[in-house]
Amino acid sequence: PGSAQLPSVGSSGHVLGRCKPCAFFHTVGCGNGALCQFCHLCEAGEKQRRRKERLEIRRTARRVRQSLPVGQIKVSARPTA
Repeated sequence: PGSAQLPSVGSSGHVLGRCKPCAFFHTVGCGNGALCQFCHLCEAGEKQRRRKERLEIRRTARRVRQSLPVGQIKVSARPTA
């Protein structure tokens, strides 16, 4: 951590898209620096973009569920990781 390729501990999953953007890095600056558990490689606004995407997925799923007749909804168990 602390290099251009890995500016923070939380940046390690960035290449795979498995990171969580740091909310402070692009605004007021992150006080945790290289020890930050969040990604410093994500672009400004990435946190908000991902939030909007999740909300849209939920809205779409709700619309689909509401359009199905009662009894056709099948709930599958989530795979455990």
